[in-house]
Order: sequence, then structure tokens, then C-alpha cells
Amino acid sequence: MNGTETADTAEILKRLHALPPEANFTPTEASIYLNVRQDLLRSWRWQGRGPLHVGSGHFIRYPKHGVDAFLAGRPEAA
Repeated sequence: MNGTETADTAEILKRLHALPPEANFTPTEASIYLNVRQDLLRSWRWQGRGPLHVGSGHFIRYPKHGVDAFLAGRPEAA
């Protein structure tokens, strides 16, 4: 990762952290917020693990409050 990518990721994280709890993340945004690869998020969905998500197929969203709860060790019911 070069300096520009690090700066871009920092700006994205700053924007994501500023969103209200009811905001929804795309899988890309959720992976940046959680610092995990998107394929890990996909695997967690298939296994019924990971943060709260809504939708199916090509329309998956992660409510910010669910991702925050997952990070805090309090996974919410899907």
C-alpha cells in the first residue's frame, strides 16, 4: 500500500465513522470499516456469522449499528 492509498483509506474511514448509526454500508465500505477482506465478509454471511447484514444476492448492506455492535463483541440478531 502506498501513501496515497493510506490517505484515501483514512479519509474513507473518517467519513464512515461520521455517519449516523442508521446508515448502511456497502460490502466494500464494511470491509474497510472492519479492516477485513470482502471475501471474508462473504464467507461470514454464508456461515451465518459476522456483523448484521440485510439484503441478499447483489444487494447486501451492513447497518452501521450492527457493524459497531459486532466490533464491540455484541453481535445483533439478523
